[in-house]
Amino acid sequence: MPTSSPSAGPWERLLNFQSFASGLPEADACSKSIAAIVDGRTLLADPDPVPELTKQLTTAVRITLGKLQGDLAAAFKVGDDKLTASQVWNRLSDEQRTTLATTCQLTPPAKDAIGTDDEILAALRTSNLGDRGNLIDAVPQRFSRALDEASRLLEPKAQRVTLAGTTIHNAVELDQWLSDTRKLVEQKLKDGPVIL
Repeated sequence: MPTSSPSAGPWERLLNFQSFASGLPEADACSKSIAAIVDGRTLLADPDPVPELTKQLTTAVRITLGKLQGDLAAAFKVGDDKLTASQVWNRLSDEQRTTLATTCQLTPPAKDAIGTDDEILAALRTSNLGDRGNLIDAVPQRFSRALDEASRLLEPKAQRVTLAGTTIHNAVELDQWLSDTRKLVEQKLKDGPVIL
């Protein structure tokens, strides 16, 4: 059986998808097959294993990208709803809201086209799966920051108080936490309005 070193084209495309799919269960399975192709020098085997492996990876990546894009849109919608319901946000002028929306990056990125293999690769070159997950995690903080900034515009002396995190097992512990929290907030109120 003829052997060959991996050439550009379908093989390179497969390796690109493999690198972008890192961490997905399908990538682990395909990595073993790719290693077997390299170790066994069976790139030119008949039937060609590359198209099927590429198909498996593109399907997995397309599904993951679609889910991440949906999750991102949902995170921005939750943030928008939070702003819309906020009395502080609604007291701002349109100009102030626009400035904060720009500063805090409150506009969701455009949804990437992921219908073809080339579109998927282009989308992943722009922002890989890990970066997209990090962005989803960051969206709530962006909206919280916008509300903090809005409060500062309306109440320049307002200060953020971070409540202590704890695990509460019973009513006594709850009462203690509430008491401690009340003392903390009351102390901060002496310096001006408090943002929780």
